[in-house]
Amino acid sequence: YGRLCLELFFVKMPHPCRTLFLGTDEFSVVCLRALYERSKQAGSGISSVEVVTLPRKKQDAKQASAVLQYSRDNNIKRHTWPPLASEILGRFDTAAVVSFGALLPEYFLDLFPLPPVNVHPSLLPRWRGAAPLAHTILAGDQRTGVTLLQVSKHKFDAGPILMQEAMEVRQGCN
Repeated sequence: YGRLCLELFFVKMPHPCRTLFLGTDEFSVVCLRALYERSKQAGSGISSVEVVTLPRKKQDAKQASAVLQYSRDNNIKRHTWPPLASEILGRFDTAAVVSFGALLPEYFLDLFPLPPVNVHPSLLPRWRGAAPLAHTILAGDQRTGVTLLQVSKHKFDAGPILMQEAMEVRQGCN
């Protein structure tokens, strides 16, 4: 569903977007893969995709994040967080943020002509913040979904909601 939300969002853009993708985990890779594949198609709303990943923690130094590995495997240009403003300004139209794990500072968000968007794996405002899938299962929720929202300048998962897709939680999901 995150992939679907992003695809629908970019199809509605007035011109093909040069997109900076910020993410880390497997959920992020699903969205990155969709954007990257769409960027190869004429008229897709996405002209290019580059990636930003968080620096690895010492305990994880030998293991690349899922997004880093996918970007390496597909020769997608990568940037380490935080990228220099000169690396971003004028090179990208917007950013897509999926399970990134860092609050984006105001100066960074202001580098893009179009507001950056976030894909969040819950029906916000429920389970705002980290680990929404785990919270959904632990709470026994029967329904969940994906929210596409504008990135807020001061809080996680608090910007205006652009689109939501609901789905039932499968019985026995753990």
